[in-house]
Amino acid sequence: MDKIKSRLLLSREAMLFDSPLYILKSFLSVMTAYLIFHNHSIIGKDMISLLFGMMLTLEPVTVSGIKSGISQLKASWLGGVTSAVVLALFGINWFTIPLAVGLTIYVSLLGNWKEVSAVSIFTAIYMTQYVQYNALGNASVLLTLRLRLLALTAGILIAVFYNFIFSKFFYKKMLHKRLTYVLEKMYSFLETYQNQPDFNTLNKTKNEAIGLFKDIDVIFNHMPDMNMNSGNTVKLISEIKNLNHYIIEIILYTLIPQNQWIPIEEVITAYEHLMKLHENLIIEAHDGNIKGRVSNERVSNDRGAYYIEVLLMTIKKIESVINI
Repeated sequence: MDKIKSRLLLSREAMLFDSPLYILKSFLSVMTAYLIFHNHSIIGKDMISLLFGMMLTLEPVTVSGIKSGISQLKASWLGGVTSAVVLALFGINWFTIPLAVGLTIYVSLLGNWKEVSAVSIFTAIYMTQYVQYNALGNASVLLTLRLRLLALTAGILIAVFYNFIFSKFFYKKMLHKRLTYVLEKMYSFLETYQNQPDFNTLNKTKNEAIGLFKDIDVIFNHMPDMNMNSGNTVKLISEIKNLNHYIIEIILYTLIPQNQWIPIEEVITAYEHLMKLHENLIIEAHDGNIKGRVSNERVSNDRGAYYIEVLLMTIKKIESVINI
């Protein structure tokens, strides 16, 4: 029964990332979009672009959603205009369809050689497969592009509206929850290390710790839109990032041949202090202040492995930027 329950219920990590709110926001957004536009004379013809573009724009904070929406519009313009030129000159056939996609990729790479937007490729394909016809019954690239851009814009606007509403009223504790997630992940890394797992498990833990940097960066990027750009908050996140770095160093040190596990007593000391920090960290997101209560007990580190020393020093730095 417990196993079935655990599979049906969202995980703690999902709850810390406000997944129920995301589900609710998605439900309301899709319902609103359908009620407003499904009978619209133009946009109603392409609810797929509207709904899919809207879902890609749903973000925890307003600014991130607007950036995502603008990025989709730029990519759609790129793919749409490039394909429109090809199709207007040569029509739609076995050669122009792949040519439109290929040129879209080429133009995308001119702007950013490392990345090609999936939205621009989708739009290029859309222009050849979802063709609109004018009053005379002729294929029209302009009408096709108009439909794509209008439907996408409508979806983005709905998403931005709900991003604003939810960020205003429902995400007051978002930063607190995100940082709780990060600290709990670090706690689990040290807990795994403490149990002295085999090489493969330790290597997997190292990769998870490296992946955590991406989550920390997402938190940092969301700060301006949450009015959490105070010096203390920036310092806090910076030191948390350093803390994760030192945990990785501890694991890497052990993975190197001939090196032993760092003395277990010292790992436990860091492990316990991290939990004290985690349990007592309280963030009041609405006014940008960080408040906390942490242990001031000096750490005995007589056996003194370097990585444990710097890890504990970093925990102390995190404590120092919390207002007592």
